[in-house]
Amino acid sequence: MTDNKWRILCIDDEPDILEILSFALGIKHEVVLAHDGLEAIGLLDFCDADFILCDVRMPKMDGFQTVESIRRHPDYLSVPVFFLTAETGAEMAKRGFAAGGNLYLNKPFDPARVLKNIEFFLQEHGKQPRQKRYSVDEVNSYAENGITPPPAKATVPTPSFFAVPHPETSKPRVIVVCQEANQLNRFHLALEKEFECVACADPVASLQRLFSYEPDVLVINPAIPKLSGWGLVQMIRQNAQLKNLPIILVQDAQKPFDIRFVPSITDEKPLVPSATGSDVVQAVQRVINKPGFRIRSKHFTLSDLADEEKRLLASQELELQRLSNQEANLRERYQKVQTFIDTNLY
Repeated sequence: MTDNKWRILCIDDEPDILEILSFALGIKHEVVLAHDGLEAIGLLDFCDADFILCDVRMPKMDGFQTVESIRRHPDYLSVPVFFLTAETGAEMAKRGFAAGGNLYLNKPFDPARVLKNIEFFLQEHGKQPRQKRYSVDEVNSYAENGITPPPAKATVPTPSFFAVPHPETSKPRVIVVCQEANQLNRFHLALEKEFECVACADPVASLQRLFSYEPDVLVINPAIPKLSGWGLVQMIRQNAQLKNLPIILVQDAQKPFDIRFVPSITDEKPLVPSATGSDVVQAVQRVINKPGFRIRSKHFTLSDLADEEKRLLASQELELQRLSNQEANLRERYQKVQTFIDTNLY
């Protein structure tokens, strides 16, 4: 367990920005860095962040999509989030608040002003820093090496993902991500007869499941309206925790992708839009029959995870309403002190 300091998770695709934030905020607080949205989502289960700074304009997966996914994590429903953006206007602000952000800070930014704003907001929330199970160095080491932290160090109630792994199961776990309903249902019905299978029509929800469900194989149709599907699979290949995850791509009837890009993602032949349930089962079988394939030890069964999701959904609506009322009051108070911060910064 580390000292009880505020820990800030900074998400930006520009290394220079992250370096500036790390230096400026690290004077008084702990800072954890993520270079894209997927990397940030992968840190949530062991980062123990008290505050999040997120860039808006990031390739592959923007800040709004990132924060929307972060807000689905049970430990981050109420963690304050500031967007860093050069964008202005009511429509951008509306999108930010809808995604789960609290306030905006404009780029280019003054690091000292960012620090003052964060400290004020943390004080106004009236919360104490959460207990940290891992040091910043440990968090970075686990993330860089794609390692799930050992459960023995947990000293406070933790997410389900820190449970002791079950013995290795005989069935691989497959996640199917597809927004085309007929294709998704066809694949799911066939795969669940042979494997553990999770069907996901919501691409934002699938981001967290890539980590929490510990899949052995990913089947994905990259035609995803809310996200760049190709950007997502590219981030998976760059993520230390997911880079070795076998991926089977599925062509979309309306938005086919250029097969010349496939070798950079996977050596598996893409499935055609009309692929049958038998086709996808055979594709997964080819993957698991390859030399070196190993079924991961799972921390939780699918039944455990499904029950946890139902419990969270049942309580989330009331919690979000409470947070909405709280944030409205905080924003009103926040605006009243902006002049004070501006005039007393130096």
